[in-house]
Amino acid sequence: MKRAPVKPIQLMPEQVREIEAAVFAVVEQSLDSRFYLLDVTCEKEAGYWYLRVYVEEKDGAISISDCEQISRDLDPLVEALPELADLVYNLEISSPGLFRPLKRQREFDFFAGRAVRVETPIPVVKGKKKAVGAVPVKSAAVGQEGLLQSYDAGRNVVVLKNPQSQEVFEVALDDSKVVCLNPAVRFPEEDELPE
Repeated sequence: MKRAPVKPIQLMPEQVREIEAAVFAVVEQSLDSRFYLLDVTCEKEAGYWYLRVYVEEKDGAISISDCEQISRDLDPLVEALPELADLVYNLEISSPGLFRPLKRQREFDFFAGRAVRVETPIPVVKGKKKAVGAVPVKSAAVGQEGLLQSYDAGRNVVVLKNPQSQEVFEVALDDSKVVCLNPAVRFPEEDELPE
Protein backbone atom coordinates (compact mmCIF):
# COMPACT_ATOMS: atom_id res chain seq x y z
CA MET A 1 0.00 0.00 0.00
CA LYS A 2 1.18 3.52 -0.75
CA ARG A 3 1.82 6.13 1.92
CA ALA A 4 -1.04 8.50 2.60
CA PRO A 5 -0.66 11.88 0.88
CA VAL A 6 -0.56 15.07 2.91
CA LYS A 7 -3.74 16.28 1.20
CA PRO A 8 -6.55 13.81 0.40
CA ILE A 9 -7.15 13.32 -3.31
CA GLN A 10 -10.56 14.18 -4.72
CA LEU A 11 -11.73 12.35 -7.82
CA MET A 12 -14.32 13.48 -10.33
CA PRO A 13 -16.97 10.91 -11.36
CA GLU A 14 -15.34 10.47 -14.79
CA GLN A 15 -11.99 9.74 -13.09
CA VAL A 16 -13.66 7.10 -10.93
CA ARG A 17 -15.16 5.50 -14.06
CA GLU A 18 -11.73 5.51 -15.75
CA ILE A 19 -10.15 3.81 -12.74
CA GLU A 20 -12.91 1.21 -12.59
CA ALA A 21 -12.59 0.49 -16.33
CA ALA A 22 -8.79 0.19 -16.17
CA VAL A 23 -8.89 -2.12 -13.16
CA PHE A 24 -11.70 -4.17 -14.73
CA ALA A 25 -9.63 -4.68 -17.89
CA VAL A 26 -6.47 -5.79 -16.08
CA VAL A 27 -8.36 -8.08 -13.69
CA GLU A 28 -10.40 -9.68 -16.48
CA GLN A 29 -7.20 -10.48 -18.41
CA SER A 30 -5.33 -11.82 -15.38
CA LEU A 31 -7.98 -13.63 -13.35
CA ASP A 32 -7.61 -17.39 -12.98
CA SER A 33 -10.07 -19.18 -15.29
CA ARG A 34 -11.81 -20.78 -12.27
CA PHE A 35 -13.21 -17.37 -11.35
CA TYR A 36 -15.61 -14.89 -12.93
CA LEU A 37 -15.25 -11.12 -12.57
CA LEU A 38 -18.60 -9.56 -11.69
CA ASP A 39 -17.83 -5.94 -10.91
CA VAL A 40 -15.21 -3.36 -9.90
CA THR A 41 -16.03 -0.30 -7.82
CA CYS A 42 -13.94 2.61 -6.59
CA GLU A 43 -15.63 4.28 -3.64
CA LYS A 44 -14.69 6.78 -0.97
CA GLU A 45 -15.78 5.92 2.55
CA ALA A 46 -14.89 7.84 5.71
CA GLY A 47 -12.14 9.71 3.84
CA TYR A 48 -10.46 6.60 2.38
CA TRP A 49 -10.64 5.19 -1.16
CA TYR A 50 -11.61 1.53 -1.57
CA LEU A 51 -11.03 -0.37 -4.78
CA ARG A 52 -13.36 -3.36 -4.61
CA VAL A 53 -13.16 -6.28 -7.01
CA TYR A 54 -16.13 -8.66 -6.86
CA VAL A 55 -15.52 -12.21 -8.11
CA GLU A 56 -17.30 -15.56 -7.95
CA GLU A 57 -16.09 -19.07 -8.54
CA LYS A 58 -17.65 -20.50 -11.70
CA ASP A 59 -18.38 -23.96 -10.28
CA GLY A 60 -18.91 -23.33 -6.59
CA ALA A 61 -18.53 -20.90 -3.74
CA ILE A 62 -15.47 -18.68 -3.51
CA SER A 63 -13.50 -18.97 -0.26
CA ILE A 64 -11.58 -16.45 1.80
CA SER A 65 -8.31 -18.16 0.85
CA ASP A 66 -9.29 -17.79 -2.84
CA CYS A 67 -9.81 -14.05 -2.30
CA GLU A 68 -6.45 -13.76 -0.52
CA GLN A 69 -4.66 -15.50 -3.40
CA ILE A 70 -6.42 -13.37 -6.01
CA SER A 71 -5.44 -10.26 -4.07
CA ARG A 72 -1.77 -11.32 -3.96
CA ASP A 73 -1.83 -12.07 -7.70
CA LEU A 74 -3.58 -8.85 -8.71
CA ASP A 75 -1.98 -6.35 -6.34
CA PRO A 76 1.21 -5.71 -8.39
CA LEU A 77 -0.79 -5.50 -11.64
CA VAL A 78 -3.30 -3.02 -10.24
CA GLU A 79 -0.56 -1.03 -8.48
CA ALA A 80 1.20 -0.53 -11.84
CA LEU A 81 -1.81 1.13 -13.50
CA PRO A 82 -1.12 4.78 -14.37
CA GLU A 83 -4.71 5.70 -13.40
CA LEU A 84 -3.81 4.82 -9.79
CA ALA A 85 -0.40 6.54 -9.68
CA ASP A 86 -1.38 9.25 -7.19
CA LEU A 87 -4.21 7.49 -5.39
CA VAL A 88 -3.94 5.89 -1.97
CA TYR A 89 -6.49 3.08 -1.77
CA ASN A 90 -7.34 -0.21 -0.13
CA LEU A 91 -7.71 -3.16 -2.51
CA GLU A 92 -10.48 -5.56 -1.51
CA ILE A 93 -11.27 -8.82 -3.29
CA SER A 94 -14.54 -10.46 -2.31
CA SER A 95 -17.67 -12.24 -3.31
CA PRO A 96 -20.53 -9.83 -3.94
CA GLY A 97 -22.46 -11.45 -1.08
CA LEU A 98 -25.69 -13.38 -1.06
CA PHE A 99 -28.06 -10.43 -0.98
CA ARG A 100 -26.23 -7.75 -3.01
CA PRO A 101 -28.38 -6.31 -5.80
CA LEU A 102 -27.43 -7.33 -9.33
CA LYS A 103 -26.23 -4.25 -11.21
CA ARG A 104 -24.37 -5.10 -14.40
CA GLN A 105 -25.41 -7.14 -17.42
CA ARG A 106 -22.58 -9.60 -16.72
CA GLU A 107 -24.00 -10.24 -13.23
CA PHE A 108 -27.42 -11.03 -14.70
CA ASP A 109 -25.76 -13.32 -17.26
CA PHE A 110 -23.67 -15.14 -14.62
CA PHE A 111 -26.60 -15.73 -12.26
CA ALA A 112 -29.08 -16.83 -14.98
CA GLY A 113 -31.06 -19.84 -13.79
CA ARG A 114 -30.75 -18.94 -10.11
CA ALA A 115 -33.53 -17.85 -7.78
CA VAL A 116 -33.96 -14.08 -7.52
CA ARG A 117 -36.46 -11.62 -6.08
CA VAL A 118 -37.39 -8.09 -7.05
CA GLU A 119 -37.29 -5.73 -4.07
CA THR A 120 -38.33 -2.16 -3.42
CA PRO A 121 -35.98 -0.89 -0.67
CA ILE A 122 -37.66 1.05 2.11
CA PRO A 123 -35.34 3.89 3.19
CA VAL A 124 -34.60 4.49 6.85
CA VAL A 125 -36.07 7.90 7.69
CA LYS A 126 -34.24 10.00 10.30
CA GLY A 127 -36.19 10.21 13.50
CA LYS A 128 -38.34 7.21 12.52
CA LYS A 129 -35.78 4.42 12.46
CA LYS A 130 -36.86 0.90 13.09
CA ALA A 131 -34.31 -0.63 15.40
CA VAL A 132 -33.33 -3.92 16.90
CA GLY A 133 -31.31 -2.95 19.93
CA ALA A 134 -29.35 0.11 18.82
CA VAL A 135 -28.90 -0.96 15.19
CA PRO A 136 -31.18 0.64 12.53
CA VAL A 137 -32.96 -1.90 10.34
CA LYS A 138 -33.25 -1.28 6.61
CA SER A 139 -36.05 -3.28 5.07
CA ALA A 140 -37.48 -3.95 1.65
CA ALA A 141 -40.83 -4.83 0.19
CA VAL A 142 -40.41 -8.07 -1.75
CA GLY A 143 -42.21 -8.27 -5.07
CA GLN A 144 -41.97 -11.02 -7.67
CA GLU A 145 -39.75 -14.05 -7.17
CA GLY A 146 -38.58 -16.64 -9.65
CA LEU A 147 -35.69 -18.14 -11.55
CA LEU A 148 -33.71 -15.53 -13.49
CA GLN A 149 -33.99 -16.16 -17.22
CA SER A 150 -32.54 -12.96 -18.68
CA TYR A 151 -32.19 -9.22 -18.39
CA ASP A 152 -32.84 -6.70 -21.16
CA ALA A 153 -30.86 -3.55 -20.29
CA GLY A 154 -32.40 -1.56 -23.16
CA ARG A 155 -35.90 -2.02 -21.83
CA ASN A 156 -34.77 -2.42 -18.18
CA VAL A 157 -36.81 -5.60 -17.89
CA VAL A 158 -35.95 -8.82 -16.11
CA VAL A 159 -37.46 -12.12 -17.28
CA LEU A 160 -38.32 -14.61 -14.54
CA LYS A 161 -39.70 -18.15 -14.49
CA ASN A 162 -41.98 -19.57 -11.82
CA PRO A 163 -40.31 -22.87 -10.81
CA GLN A 164 -43.64 -24.52 -9.90
CA SER A 165 -45.85 -23.52 -12.83
CA GLN A 166 -43.00 -23.00 -15.35
CA GLU A 167 -44.72 -19.72 -16.32
CA VAL A 168 -42.31 -17.13 -17.76
CA PHE A 169 -43.05 -13.47 -17.02
CA GLU A 170 -41.42 -10.06 -17.31
CA VAL A 171 -40.89 -7.50 -14.55
CA ALA A 172 -40.22 -3.90 -15.52
CA LEU A 173 -37.60 -2.31 -13.31
CA ASP A 174 -37.29 1.35 -12.37
CA ASP A 175 -35.14 3.38 -10.00
CA SER A 176 -37.15 2.10 -7.02
CA LYS A 177 -36.64 -1.63 -7.73
CA VAL A 178 -33.61 -3.89 -7.44
CA VAL A 179 -33.03 -7.55 -8.29
CA CYS A 180 -31.33 -9.63 -5.60
CA LEU A 181 -30.36 -13.27 -5.35
CA ASN A 182 -32.88 -15.28 -3.36
CA PRO A 183 -30.83 -18.15 -1.97
CA ALA A 184 -32.33 -21.02 -0.03
CA VAL A 185 -30.37 -20.88 3.20
CA ARG A 186 -30.06 -24.09 5.20
CA PHE A 187 -28.45 -24.36 8.56
CA PRO A 188 -26.51 -27.55 9.44
CA GLU A 189 -28.62 -27.93 12.60
CA GLU A 190 -31.72 -28.45 10.42
CA ASP A 191 -30.27 -31.71 9.12
CA GLU A 192 -30.01 -33.03 12.68
CA LEU A 193 -33.61 -32.28 13.68
CA PRO A 194 -35.91 -35.29 14.08
CA GLU A 195 -38.85 -35.41 11.70
